[in-house]
Formats: sequence, structure tokens, C-alpha cells
Amino acid sequence: MKNWEWRTGLASDFYEDIKERLSPDESAIAWDPPYFKEEGAHKFFGLSDQQQTIEQMIDAKNRGVPTVVFNSMNPSIVDPLREAGFDIHTLGRQDYSGANPESRGIVPELMAMANIDQDAFMQAWNQSRGIPSRQQTLF
Repeated sequence: MKNWEWRTGLASDFYEDIKERLSPDESAIAWDPPYFKEEGAHKFFGLSDQQQTIEQMIDAKNRGVPTVVFNSMNPSIVDPLREAGFDIHTLGRQDYSGANPESRGIVPELMAMANIDQDAFMQAWNQSRGIPSRQQTLF
């Protein structure tokens, strides 16, 4: 992570600032925007914001940059990324929203990747979790 840069704010502004400096051999980029159609996110990060972010994710992928995206498993997010050639994975995460604890549970979460060797990723993922190499799971 030599020369890494951390910023907060609108991801779309950040991407526009750095996209010409991205290099497939020296860069990697990850997006974790407000999750589409999840509690609270729709008030400040709507469909047009999501669509702009997806366009930038696809641009990074097309530049050959290793790209990782986290979001909700909503078809409005998943389908364009799948069509653009991203590897789609479903993670499970604990949902803590809602007043009633009994209504909370494990919800699906998107992890999409591009320009990342999936076999090497799965081997590293499983190794980090102590899972034998013959089994493959993201949970």
C-alpha cells in the first residue's frame, strides 16, 4: 500500500480527481457507497448517485485497475456490474437496523470484483478463515 491515499466525501468527485493517474500495475480501488435501498441511504444518495458511481466502477474496470465494490444485492446495482464483467459474490452481514431486534438478521451484501484473479482470491480468503482449500465459501 505504498503511496496510498485516504479521502472522505463524494466518491464520484474523488474518482474524477484520480482516474487519469490509475495504473493497473500500481493501483487498486474499492468502493463502499451508501447501500442502495437500505435504511437512511436513500435520503442523501439516490439512484442517480448510484448510477454515476457504477459508471465510474466500470470505467476503473475497463482501465484494467483491480476494483472491488460493496453494496446491497439490489438488481439495480448487481445487474449492470455483472453485465460489465464483474465477478459477483454474495456476503452475509448482520443487519442492526430496525427497532425490533427480532426482525434483524443476516442480509445479503454484494462484493463485486474486477481485474482480480478469483482463484487466488478464494485461496487467500479461505486460508485467512482456516477453511480447507477444497471448500470455497464467503461466509
